[in-house]
Amino acid sequence: MKRLHLSREAQDDLRDIWLYSAENWGPQQANGYVDAIRTAIMGLPDGKTPSRSAKDVLPGCRSLTCGKHIVFFRENDDAIEVIRVLHQRMDAGRWV
Repeated sequence: MKRLHLSREAQDDLRDIWLYSAENWGPQQANGYVDAIRTAIMGLPDGKTPSRSAKDVLPGCRSLTCGKHIVFFRENDDAIEVIRVLHQRMDAGRWV
């Protein structure tokens, strides 16, 4: 199975998503939402999580949608690197 690596930016994104969600909908909802995103990410190495090309954002990049957020990642023979986790309304071309 491929190694999975979350960039510092992706880790910060998940923290920020949790903080925003907890402030607006409560900690329990925030936990559930971020856990769903993490579960989707954890399914990438074994191919359980469907994804699509995001080459229009960054060459060689792929994405998956989870709730209102999009996970951007790169994949090679040995590893998957999660680059960012952005809200669907954000300009991915600017932030990835």
